[in-house]
Amino acid sequence: NPPVVAVRDGGGNIVRGSAAEVSVSLVPTGNGAALSGNNVTAAVRGLATFDSVAVDKVGEGYSLLFESQGLVPAASDNFTVTYGPPAAVVVARQPGGARGG
Repeated sequence: NPPVVAVRDGGGNIVRGSAAEVSVSLVPTGNGAALSGNNVTAAVRGLATFDSVAVDKVGEGYSLLFESQGLVPAASDNFTVTYGPPAAVVVARQPGGARGG
C-alpha cells in the first residue's frame, strides 16, 4: 500500500482545499538503504499519495519523514521491508564446455 499523508488544520481536520507540495524521505538506518521513486507530490483535496516510492534494501526499523514548507513534519511508524514471494526460476550460469564421448 502506498503511503498517504493528510494536510490537517490545528483542529485535526483534513484541509480539503489544500494542494500543498509534500516531500518524503527515508529516515537513515545505517544500512545504506535509499528511497526511490517520486519523492515529491502535491496534495489532492488535502491528501498526498506516494504511489511510486520504494526502499531498495530488505531490512527493519525503517521510517518515512513527510515534510511540507510551513507545516509540522510527520513521521511514519517503523516498518519492515521483506523479499516478495518467489515468482520464477532463472538460469544463474549457462552450461558450457561439455565434451561428447
